[in-house]
Amino acid sequence: MSFLGLDGLPSLVAIRCQQLKSQECQGHSLADLRASLAARPGAEARCSGLIAALEVNQSASVARRSRITIHMANIAAGDDHADTPPSMVRPSLPREPPATERGLRTRAALVAAARKVFERLGYLDARLIDITRAANCSTGTFYTYFSSKEDIFAAVLEVAQEDMLHPGMPHVASDDSPAAVIEASNRAYLKAYKRNAKLMGLLEQVANIDPEFRELRTSRSNAFVRRNARSIAKLQVKGYADPDLDPLLASRALSAMMSRLAFGHFVAREDREDTPTVTDEDLVQIVTRLWVNALRIPSPDHRNPPAVQDQ
Repeated sequence: MSFLGLDGLPSLVAIRCQQLKSQECQGHSLADLRASLAARPGAEARCSGLIAALEVNQSASVARRSRITIHMANIAAGDDHADTPPSMVRPSLPREPPATERGLRTRAALVAAARKVFERLGYLDARLIDITRAANCSTGTFYTYFSSKEDIFAAVLEVAQEDMLHPGMPHVASDDSPAAVIEASNRAYLKAYKRNAKLMGLLEQVANIDPEFRELRTSRSNAFVRRNARSIAKLQVKGYADPDLDPLLASRALSAMMSRLAFGHFVAREDREDTPTVTDEDLVQIVTRLWVNALRIPSPDHRNPPAVQDQ
């Protein structure tokens, strides 16, 4: 997913809320939430800054505060490390890494060769002999490091999923606007997706034929959705995003938009006929504008998306 976190935004939130439209929020006070946080080891200390900010915020109108719900507070208060996206590799598959430098080099060469073969032939049509030929090694050498085609595909995924999880987003100053952070995050995500486009297509293929892999992939996607929901809820608490949105549903909708658009553009190439000259930067600008507009984030300095040039 693209919106992985915001610099400078606290990781835990406690909110004084009197949500007039929701029974679950009535009767809660800042003191109640302090007591709740006290039951969570280290929670009150980690969110002390936000509690102070909320005490100041009590001078705001009751109508404005009533729109911040306990539901948002619970999402924003989640631990940023609690939903680390799980691996798409079955726990039973990975072997211990080789003990020697030569073994490590041989294994890495097999993984690199396997990725090229999988991307060229597809998962179903790729054969072990294609991989060993590409790696210039024997079948016996292959079985020294991997037990099957499924096993080496898992090794290929391990490398790619790390790139997607940590796509190398540049540092964004903590005083930059939320729109700037979203833009930087979207750009990093789309660049990583483009680097791994052929493999992302393979993931679709394998998910359609392997129920266990499909379940692992869904769990990983849901972890990204929850992480993005926390970032949205924190923006709501800080007054930067529309407080009437359900952060989890908003995250699911926006995250689905990002992944589907990236797949259509970089893998299926389904936009080539109607928008033949669209650039990667065009994508960054349009998805960022959609994120910002959907969350109703103020963005006075956000530039207009560049127009598609005529051929």
